[in-house]
Amino acid sequence: MKARKGSSHGYDVTDPTRLNQELGAETDFDTLVRELRNHKMGLLLDIVPNHMAASPENPWWMDLMENGLCSPYASFFDIDWDAFDNRILLPILTRPYEKALENQELTLTLEDAGFFVQYGGYRLPLDLKSYRLILSHCLDDLYKSLGSTHRDFQELNQLREAMEHLSSIANLNPEEAGREYRDRQAVKESFLYIVKASPRIRTALLQNISVFNSKKEKAKISELMHNLLEQQVYRLAYWKTAREHLNYRRFFDIDDLIGVRVEEPQVFEATHSLIFRLVREGKVSGLRIDHIDGLNDPLQYLCRLQHYLVQQEEETSIHPSFYILVEKILAGDETLPKEWPVFGTTGYDFLNTVNSLFVDEKGIQTLDRAYCHFTGSEVAFKDVAYQEKRQVAKELFLGEMNSLGYHLACLAQQNWYITDFSLEELTKALIEITAGLLIYRTYARTLKASLRDRPYLERAVQEAKEQNPALEPAALDLLKRMFLFDLPSTFSREQREAWLHFMLRWQQLTGAIAAKGVEDTALYTYTRLVSLNEVGADPMSTNLSVEEFRR
Repeated sequence: MKARKGSSHGYDVTDPTRLNQELGAETDFDTLVRELRNHKMGLLLDIVPNHMAASPENPWWMDLMENGLCSPYASFFDIDWDAFDNRILLPILTRPYEKALENQELTLTLEDAGFFVQYGGYRLPLDLKSYRLILSHCLDDLYKSLGSTHRDFQELNQLREAMEHLSSIANLNPEEAGREYRDRQAVKESFLYIVKASPRIRTALLQNISVFNSKKEKAKISELMHNLLEQQVYRLAYWKTAREHLNYRRFFDIDDLIGVRVEEPQVFEATHSLIFRLVREGKVSGLRIDHIDGLNDPLQYLCRLQHYLVQQEEETSIHPSFYILVEKILAGDETLPKEWPVFGTTGYDFLNTVNSLFVDEKGIQTLDRAYCHFTGSEVAFKDVAYQEKRQVAKELFLGEMNSLGYHLACLAQQNWYITDFSLEELTKALIEITAGLLIYRTYARTLKASLRDRPYLERAVQEAKEQNPALEPAALDLLKRMFLFDLPSTFSREQREAWLHFMLRWQQLTGAIAAKGVEDTALYTYTRLVSLNEVGADPMSTNLSVEEFRR
């Protein structure tokens, strides 16, 4: 799909409804398909349903940056709007906000599509209602040079008044949001027409923009720019500190890849429309689903995918009809959920099974002794993995963990049974249990712990107790009961639903922490036999017999 210009991997999708023109036109794609058929081959398409690029090249994202909650794409991205009063924290600044303002690194521009704020290679649209701050200065100049009866002055003044009467983009219900969006589009279209039709107005606007970008009276100019930025949907922040306060879900720890709410039907249909067309036309033989564990509800997604592809019943456990593989990392003795309508995984588990055949039992024992002697440590890999996952949770995902801890504390305060623990204690306990989870994630969908998840959750709590004896055991035991949905009888239905929502959010995060903590860290610090340091493998494993391999 269309990705950012020059992308070396294509995972930073900017438009899932179009093929990537940098790879070739649709006619080139059709040529490829025909050639594959000539060789009796099919095409397996790798798709990324979990995220998109938060980039100026992404039209959906840019619409959201301009129109906020009244944008038709407001529900597409996984954003906690309540965290910053219906604004999005953008950690794109290379220095603190005040310094960036003082150095005048943020500049105002007028383009064919309207006003933008430019920062380095980042281009951000302005909320249409905030245009009036710019137009007010411009109108003063036009009044002095043309008078109040001149057509240019009157048209621009009418536009400013129309912008003044636009509603705030916060706290709108869906019907109001749709109406407000249409009103905004009409006003903006009129503005762009006038700017294009009247050279005098365009010149006046450009002169006014130069005031915002002037190198004179820096303090005054900084205040002008700050007042303008305060009226935007986004809140710019220094990337080094903003990670602790992010209010949107990321792809792993990558700030400019934003989570997509593919669990919403309209988002699912919009992001998969091209895929469905290519399948209907017989150009795609199967799908590889990237990072399935990042989704809110993998089973729902896979059932819905099969339903759209082969028109079967949705939301039911079905036998797979269309060829789908999932990038699912199975850890330890974990098996693929039986109810998933797929043909299997992308093969990490098979790779690790084959790899184990090449380990010699006597040789690994000799290597064990040499490694322990050389490093001066007999620490087990699971302990290394625990420590690294805990570090990753505290550093790379601190904002997400703090947010979950806050929601956990809010749930606790609603019931006397669990008010004895502070926000800090609950967040610490949550981090420890996350680090102790031996698999990438659990798959709770209802207010009931599955037989599959229960032993992993119980083991995670036990691991947390063993790894951190100083932690309050009662807090861990409390979370264990909650994770197993042994909820207080006094919990209302709303409280139970709120807990399930918390679980769904936590489950989306644990896979990212496992990936960064184990794949990107622990496998580089525990190096007894590096051929065993593969995704989903156990670096401490010994050999595998031929009989066990066949089984």
